[in-house]
Amino acid sequence: TLGCETPATNFCLTHAGRRTALGPETPEAWKAGLRTLSAAPNFYAKLSGLGTFVHRNDPTLIAYIVDNAIDILGADHLMFGSNFPIEKLWTSYAELLSTHRNAVSSFTPQEQQAIITATDTRVYHHHPYSARQNTHVGGDFDRVQSSTSPLEASRLKRFSLTTRALADQRRS
Repeated sequence: TLGCETPATNFCLTHAGRRTALGPETPEAWKAGLRTLSAAPNFYAKLSGLGTFVHRNDPTLIAYIVDNAIDILGADHLMFGSNFPIEKLWTSYAELLSTHRNAVSSFTPQEQQAIITATDTRVYHHHPYSARQNTHVGGDFDRVQSSTSPLEASRLKRFSLTTRALADQRRS
């Protein structure tokens, strides 16, 4: 794979490879694709927008994708993400976070931390922000702040700050 040929470059697959249906052929093809890509140590997948292609926040589908992605890639090659604001058409950010929290709840605290923050931090070379920095990050975060753990709050802050930094960079 290209990932194996270019080990100094990280590759991130969005939406965990767009696994969209529960029919018998689709899951097997999706898992085979992940297995092929997992041969590259610099391959990562974002657990983002998992309901985007079925237009709902489906806990069963999300848990299925998360379970299989962890089994194939390992938690240290996965990172939580969202497809907000698109997902706002069928769910709230709080409900989306809750579904993802439930999907990883049976895994170890270390695996959960890898998915929620550690992989993202390692792959994108982010540095954790303290809880006192940048306390206001806008709309959706403000509405779910009280229902998120400190770890998730830190992840949301970093996500918002990264998004803002990229937007600022594009403008300059």
